[in-house]
Amino acid sequence: MGKRIMVLTDESKILKKGLSLIQPWAEINEARGVQDALSHLTVFSYHLIIIAMKQEPKFICQLVKTIRKLTAAPVIILLPEKIKERLIFIEAGADVVLEEPCEPEEIRLQAYALVRRYTEWEMEKKKEDGYIAIGALEMNSFTRTIYWNQTEISVVKREFDFLYLLASTT
Repeated sequence: MGKRIMVLTDESKILKKGLSLIQPWAEINEARGVQDALSHLTVFSYHLIIIAMKQEPKFICQLVKTIRKLTAAPVIILLPEKIKERLIFIEAGADVVLEEPCEPEEIRLQAYALVRRYTEWEMEKKKEDGYIAIGALEMNSFTRTIYWNQTEISVVKREFDFLYLLASTT
């Protein structure tokens, strides 16, 4: 399995059917609310986030913007019938916006394609030059050097490995 998908919903029947099609190839974690979802995103890594909430568009856009600050994982939004303004969600950072009613198979296909692309991108990113830059922190795994505010920091192997592990999981 190996693929993790977070679902944030308030009872979408179409999404439930779509998730049953996704279940064979991915682990699905349902968040119990927005705070629970954001908390999980700070601790765990996900390959996809699906949002199907009957909230105001402004609220969902703000949620997507917040998620984008925490992760680069793709986001699918499943909109209720009455909301038609899909562009604002894409501009907020969503990757795919589907309108209800839609076929559960469409959810499965979009989820599969996004997870595949994200996984490939993630692998390519890790294969790059072993360089990590987060804020003032810069690390190079080949030369095993660490810079903080462009000043080299001396560390032993175990300290480097631990810091690199922490930095590579953000």
